[in-house]
Amino acid sequence: FLRSLFEKCKQDGSNFFNDCLEHLFYNCLNKLPERAGSFYREKFDCQIPFLNGGLFEPINDYKWQNEFINIPNEIFSNNGGDGILDVFDLYNFTIDENTPDDQEISVDPEMLGKVFENLLESNTRKGQGAFYTPREIVHYMCRESLVNYLATNHSNLSEENIRNYINYGDSLNKGIAELGKNWKGESFTPGQFSELNELLRNIKVVDPACGSGAFLVGMLQEIVRLRTFLQLTPDSELFSKSSNSIKELTVYDLKKETIQNCIYGVDIDPGAIDIAKLRFWLSIVVEENIEDIEPLPNLDYKIMQGNSLLEDLVIGDSVIPLKFEGKKKIDGRTKEKKDLFIESHQAKLFIDESEALVEKLERYHTEYFNITDPDKKKILKKKIDGVEDELIQSKCNE
Repeated sequence: FLRSLFEKCKQDGSNFFNDCLEHLFYNCLNKLPERAGSFYREKFDCQIPFLNGGLFEPINDYKWQNEFINIPNEIFSNNGGDGILDVFDLYNFTIDENTPDDQEISVDPEMLGKVFENLLESNTRKGQGAFYTPREIVHYMCRESLVNYLATNHSNLSEENIRNYINYGDSLNKGIAELGKNWKGESFTPGQFSELNELLRNIKVVDPACGSGAFLVGMLQEIVRLRTFLQLTPDSELFSKSSNSIKELTVYDLKKETIQNCIYGVDIDPGAIDIAKLRFWLSIVVEENIEDIEPLPNLDYKIMQGNSLLEDLVIGDSVIPLKFEGKKKIDGRTKEKKDLFIESHQAKLFIDESEALVEKLERYHTEYFNITDPDKKKILKKKIDGVEDELIQSKCNE
């Protein structure tokens, strides 16, 4: 698609970036079509869906309609064969992230993490700890985390049974016949199926230094795979669960629900955050039917840039270093500084003395996740920032 657009721009003598890509990214993929129920875009004379999610929003309120950035067409394709599109033409791409057992025959979104790491200078990479974690290691970490969580929280299943359950789920890719062989005549009761599903539906996964999202994406895949396994209802006595105990959802529904309710990530590098968001968006898109594609969710409050060590506390546009106790005048108001490395102060962060604010914030976050109108999104974002400022201020005053 991009190659055909580029060739048309060359014939017209247009600038590919300014006259084509900016309209595609900022105007089509980032904007609802004027005619409801149709993705037809007059400029490109074809159907182009509205993707939402902030993926194509102009950074720092960049006024793309009024600016001209001179990026020559040769950057994208040239006779030397080293343009962006020329290099992309050398590879086969997929948006489906493989499991460790899959044969790697194409470039998947995991490659984004490798690219991000190699763009950093070696000294910066070492200082930030930004090193690529092999897929097998991520897979092992996710599995062990889930085994510990399920075995600790499930009322009557042993760790051995949990491991067997996770191994049975592996057979999803091998078909029901193979699944029956691995099941070995064992079964869970309807109550156990339901409890496992509830534990997975309500799990909270937080990565305080998520990088390009390898661990979080791995956890998403594991949770969705195991919940899909719970929904299997083949005509076999090996399965014993009530058809009404678990609401059957598509893989798309399971992924979207898991991202909204279970996944949280923080990283100090904004580039890493963008890559992590992109991997989550791609993981959702791969399950969509192109005919009825839905706008992507907004992940601003799921995967966030920040310092997990809490060295600084941000209130509005002000940054308060949290290195000693005392008071300071900011914007005419007195702000009390707290050293969050003192255990008693850490505990206060988790004492819910601002329940109304917390409930309001959760309600706004849920609404923001699915909002599509750009103007309404900006208004809601200001409301969220205001509630966050109030919440931080209330914690500072404790």
